[in-house]
Amino acid sequence: MDVAAAVTTIPTAADPTQYIPLLQGAAVDIDRFSGAEQSDWLLSLAHDICDPVHSRGVLCVEAPNHTWRQITVSEPLIDQTYLYELPPTVVIGLSKISLRHNKSATSTTGAAATMRTAVLRRDDYTCWISRTRATTFPNSHICPKRMEDAQALYILQTFCGYQGPNVGVFHPMFGIVLSLSLDPLFDTYQLGLRNIGPSHQYRAHLFRTGEEFNIMGSSDPPGFPFPMPPLHNYIVNQPPTPGHADNPLPGLFRWHYLQCVLRRFATETYRRQSNISYHEIPLRMEDDSDDDTGDDDGDWPSASWDRARLAASEAEVEKQRQSAVIAWRTEVH
Repeated sequence: MDVAAAVTTIPTAADPTQYIPLLQGAAVDIDRFSGAEQSDWLLSLAHDICDPVHSRGVLCVEAPNHTWRQITVSEPLIDQTYLYELPPTVVIGLSKISLRHNKSATSTTGAAATMRTAVLRRDDYTCWISRTRATTFPNSHICPKRMEDAQALYILQTFCGYQGPNVGVFHPMFGIVLSLSLDPLFDTYQLGLRNIGPSHQYRAHLFRTGEEFNIMGSSDPPGFPFPMPPLHNYIVNQPPTPGHADNPLPGLFRWHYLQCVLRRFATETYRRQSNISYHEIPLRMEDDSDDDTGDDDGDWPSASWDRARLAASEAEVEKQRQSAVIAWRTEVH
């Protein structure tokens, strides 16, 4: 998939539109996740990558004679190039942001332990997927702890439309209870929950290749008389405690699911872009599931874009504040 106007480069007369390929995969591989959504699955991801607040782009497919045809709703995906086209006046910048990890181990540990207790109690010590119960289950972070508060709040506002009081990354809504077997998959973006209902209904998608798991996060042993449901495409109809005020908003799972897709399908061209910072996700990010000291230096797949959007938002707020000050001084004098 190519995305129009997704990088701040200077257009030329011969090619006024700049493109950067974002996602790449065989149709048979992508069909594993798109399912009945088909082209709507790809369009929603393009929105989340490029324009998560306004979703102003349209999805086109390459037609004969190097032209583009806008696709219809839920059109089947094929082995072809897709273009996410934004209005001509919309430009999305990809910025390289300095990475700083300066949260103290003491404050991190205390906040994480408090969050874990709150999440376990909210979910009644019950795994969201398998519905097994245990007091030893970890708190699985939807947004990584190293993201810190300002970035987590901005993602909450961007992907959920949140307009409530300021909350930090250790608020219970940023965590869920998963079993000890499923937690590592979720923390490394190999397991995502795709929102498929008007509220809290999700479809589990397993992005790990080469091995299938059941909802317990394991394989059924040979001769097992009662096979467990497969993890991939398993439907989670509601949280363990429906209606709880601190349940995660569906948009947070939307952001986490995007990280799973980028980890699996992001193109090498995107990863090598000179004006963005992209980091491979380690196979294990213990800091996000175990409430220990210290912070992992690894980043989530869309870290550079998330930081760029936050920086742009903060710059716009400061610009408006400065304008207000100048206007006030002009009125006074």
